[in-house]
Amino acid sequence: MSSIFSIFLQLLPDVCFQYNMYEHVKHSNAGTTVEINSDEISMTLYKNTLKFSLAFSLLSAVPTQATDFKYRKSVTLNVGQSIILKGVRSHNCGDKAPSWSRVRSRLPKTKLGKFSNGGDGFTDSGSCGGRVGARGILFTAKKPGKEQLTIYKDKVRITVN
Repeated sequence: MSSIFSIFLQLLPDVCFQYNMYEHVKHSNAGTTVEINSDEISMTLYKNTLKFSLAFSLLSAVPTQATDFKYRKSVTLNVGQSIILKGVRSHNCGDKAPSWSRVRSRLPKTKLGKFSNGGDGFTDSGSCGGRVGARGILFTAKKPGKEQLTIYKDKVRITVN
């Protein structure tokens, strides 16, 4: 992806410069002598615009890496550290990841830290028979101790040092 981005950045100034030159020649007075071949500028502009468009479309078409959420039965963290405890799928197997507000409303209370949005991704679901869209549950440790929580029917043992 970085090579596509570098091509994109290299072509941008050339396309802009050539477009300005093309517009200058196109709008010149009929009696003015112009030493620049407007057909050559036009063709170069066309070729570089195509290269520029291709680089831009490839750059914007590169898919982002979706996160695979893994269920963690037991975690040990230091105060300040964060980890995704699991991914939560929607009620219906084919639906996209549930909203954070929906997931948050069903989380248990914790005395050792806080839960936050772990983003969209995927989790393996036995009930659905494979990989499905899910919302990650991110836990950030705030205070030392041990507790066991039940998060969407799965037990998670948390130790914070």
